[in-house]
Amino acid sequence: MRSVLLLCVLLIIAYAKTYYIDFAGNKTFNKDRLYEELGLKRSLWQKYRGTLPYVDEKLLPSLHEELELFYKEQGFWDANITTQLRGNKAIFHIQEKKPLIIKEIAITSNFPIKDKLTIYKNQRFIIPEFIHSKERIKKALLKKGYCSYTFNPKAYIFHKKHSAYISFYLDKGDKCIIKNIKIVGLHTIKPKVVFDHIYVHQNEIFSKEKIDESYKRLYSLGYFRQVRFDYSKKVNNQITLTIYLKERQKKHLYKVGIGYESDQGFIGSFLYKNFNFHSHQPQIKLRYAKLHKELSFSLFTPSIWLKHDMSNTLSYSDEKFEEFKSQIFTYRFKLLQDSFTTSHAFGLEVENIKIYNASPCIDEQSYIFIAPFLRYLLDRRNSKIFPTQGYFWLTHVSASLKQLGNTNYLHASSELGYYTKVHKSILFTKIKLAQIFANGSLPPTKYLYAGGIKSNRAYSYRSIAALDNSCGLGGKSLLETTLELRYPFKGVYGALFWDRTYLNSKSLNFNKSVDGIGIGVLVPLQIGTIKAYFGVNPSNISQNFLGLYIGAAF
Repeated sequence: MRSVLLLCVLLIIAYAKTYYIDFAGNKTFNKDRLYEELGLKRSLWQKYRGTLPYVDEKLLPSLHEELELFYKEQGFWDANITTQLRGNKAIFHIQEKKPLIIKEIAITSNFPIKDKLTIYKNQRFIIPEFIHSKERIKKALLKKGYCSYTFNPKAYIFHKKHSAYISFYLDKGDKCIIKNIKIVGLHTIKPKVVFDHIYVHQNEIFSKEKIDESYKRLYSLGYFRQVRFDYSKKVNNQITLTIYLKERQKKHLYKVGIGYESDQGFIGSFLYKNFNFHSHQPQIKLRYAKLHKELSFSLFTPSIWLKHDMSNTLSYSDEKFEEFKSQIFTYRFKLLQDSFTTSHAFGLEVENIKIYNASPCIDEQSYIFIAPFLRYLLDRRNSKIFPTQGYFWLTHVSASLKQLGNTNYLHASSELGYYTKVHKSILFTKIKLAQIFANGSLPPTKYLYAGGIKSNRAYSYRSIAALDNSCGLGGKSLLETTLELRYPFKGVYGALFWDRTYLNSKSLNFNKSVDGIGIGVLVPLQIGTIKAYFGVNPSNISQNFLGLYIGAAF
């Protein structure tokens, strides 16, 4: 008997009729939006061909219910939806009728919340936006350290009058303090490593933002396969923060890659990394590209001294510039430390540089360079992946004495970027200043070059040499400015930009410049931002460049 019933069900499914889905009478929402809400989102190819999505007949009642629920969530409580079967089509006829309108929004709060609302007076009452407003308010409270708030949002609906009245009552309470931090789950990693790499500390005000960034930073170390922060234990505004960790079981990483960058062409790479070799992280890296070939060995050691991590790197590189090639053996020792808004690194770099295949105006010889360096970053952006507000300041200094190499040398650079909102758009401005002071023979690899997706986007990577020198050698004086306006289009940003570059062969000299203007597309993702830019020199439109980039660079 069961076999017969199962066979009947299978036959019904096999021969169930299918219907193409269409809509009629919809005014507020277009068909693509309705398809998306029903889980029938059309591909670009289907839109181009005008093809309608189709479903089995047995799914029509559930689609009808979902459509009614969607219209109610969007404020159309009296919407009348009927289903008509016409040939191989199922047409949903929609009568939207009069929607609910927000007549008043009353706010009683000792914390600013008006700018967090996404619902407004005299507009349609949309339930998802009401929920979204509540979540934005809670997030803002946690960001400022308030975790003991009293929050009572209400929506009063008068159906017959098609009216909604919204009320928000909020008492922020006192700020919460992190009284204690516990770490659970460590086996081979010392607790000091964790404490040195989180941005929250005992007896400080609770900050959800700092916890989120600490979460990302612990993951970025590579030691852990699971990280969880629990701040639910709270007594009298004092929080016991527990960090649950699971160390990696698989410690060896092998990675082979083939890729393409508009700056450097096709790229092949190999990487081996041990995530936990007695708390160290040894790494071997091989990179092969048209302009840059490199083999490097590095060793990372966390929390070596006063919360500083240590990195030792030995590398060989072969690089091709416009007018010469270089072979460089490098040893770099670096100590680095990050805090919530700042990071710095300092160390020593030893280089043996050989110049060959150079143009007649460039000397082919070998150089020895021994230079201490310092790097400092102040980061006040609201996001490290895709910022919309805030600023950053990045500076770098390195120096060498003639007694230690070929020349007295000082390289100083500073970069300042600022993000601000202009209505729905984001305005990004940046200025970079770099100077080289040298007395003696300086290898051409140490000069300043420009061009590429992080520089002047009308030119390819490192293709701009000193503008007052016909030799193709880089400059000693660099000034770059960027003005970029980004506008959102459903999760994607379009951009207009203007780059200007001054690059001259003498220090503190800015008498010649080149411009780059163009358009771009930016796609923010959790791992970084995909960027595509096309720039031209307005004085010479034959000079143009298409650049592609994935990452979170400034």
